[in-house]
Amino acid sequence: MKLWLFLVEGNSDKIYVDKIIKYYVKSEKLKKEIKLEWIILDGKYNYNKKDKQIKQKIDKFKNQNRNSDY
Repeated sequence: MKLWLFLVEGNSDKIYVDKIIKYYVKSEKLKKEIKLEWIILDGKYNYNKKDKQIKQKIDKFKNQNRNSDY
């Protein structure tokens, strides 16, 4: 399983990127091999404010997928 963690500026960006990914990556592959996660930054320069949330999502994914190659 692979984690694709997207940091987007706003909710509308999430919608557009999600549609693009689902168009280019076949849905069966998404369901079996890829987990999509989103963090909405609420602005261009808020990455540092979301650093803790980013690390939490990565750690949670690692803990849930200990037996797989991530």
